[in-house]
Amino acid sequence: MTQHAPLRLPATLVPVIQALEQILEDVLVVGGWAHRLHRAHPLAGAFDEAPVQTTDCDIAFGLKAPAPQGLDLLLRFGREGFDFEHTGTEFQESGLFRSRADPTFTVQLLVPRRGSGTTRAGEAIRTRHLGGVPVEVLRGLDLLEIEPWRASWAVSSHKRLDLSICHPVPFVLGKLLLTCMPNRAIQHRAKDLIYVLDTIRLFADHEDALLRAVPTLAARVGRTQRREIRAAHEETLRPESEVVQRALPLLDELRGARPRLAAQVVRACREGFAPILEALAVGQD
Repeated sequence: MTQHAPLRLPATLVPVIQALEQILEDVLVVGGWAHRLHRAHPLAGAFDEAPVQTTDCDIAFGLKAPAPQGLDLLLRFGREGFDFEHTGTEFQESGLFRSRADPTFTVQLLVPRRGSGTTRAGEAIRTRHLGGVPVEVLRGLDLLEIEPWRASWAVSSHKRLDLSICHPVPFVLGKLLLTCMPNRAIQHRAKDLIYVLDTIRLFADHEDALLRAVPTLAARVGRTQRREIRAAHEETLRPESEVVQRALPLLDELRGARPRLAAQVVRACREGFAPILEALAVGQD
């Protein structure tokens, strides 16, 4: 879905997008910043609640084509005020870009796992090199690539750039799956649930139209992913689940007062997911 009227890109993201301008056709904004940009989506409703705070920006690559030869991300991000920081080990190379102006703000580059995700020796492929830097290979990014929302954003008074943002429906499915990852810290899984709740509320008045904008959803979500989505739906969306119980005090902290009891949070999420699961035919395979 393409937005024709230019939107104002948040100032925090401008240097990130300018650093990636050479390969912007192959870039997808995912994670918490995608959720913040969703508020400008043409189907989004009024939503005055404070957004979940995030200090990192997740950028996925690999939508259309390999990176062009000669791409130097160290140089391009360096010109925009970022330094590359190695965060891996001697056995596993990885890293991120950190803003010199605001050291709490980082950019994480990701690529989807393709095929088996292993080498011929059977070892997991965890990073790839792109533009001179190691980029994390992540399972599940293929879900977020489905029917991205593409919009024109003003990065200055005289410059506009087209940018792809993860569509809200694959976004909530991806966040729901993250709530069940046992190796993911519980506070992050609780934030994932708040992203789910807030996205459902943001598009509550136009959910049918939102689903029509993702016509390939059922065809592109495989049987294994549908089973995982169903399992996450049943495991997380219970009033007594650990994720729901940890999300409530986070909502308190974020919004100043607890807006819902556990049962109300679960009911809102389940009602919002009902048409999505129906569109996916979850439970019918």
